[in-house]
Amino acid sequence: MTPVTVLHEAEMELWEAVRFYESRSAGLGLDFEREITLALELIQQSPER
Repeated sequence: MTPVTVLHEAEMELWEAVRFYESRSAGLGLDFEREITLALELIQQSPER
């Protein structure tokens, strides 16, 4: 598996977005975070995709 590096600034922006979506609808921010995590796992598994 190829390691993926997420910059600190990007991670902070992610959590800001999660908080924003959660404030709009309970669970929406967590769904967003879950999708980002899945996308990062796909990148790790197949970076040339």
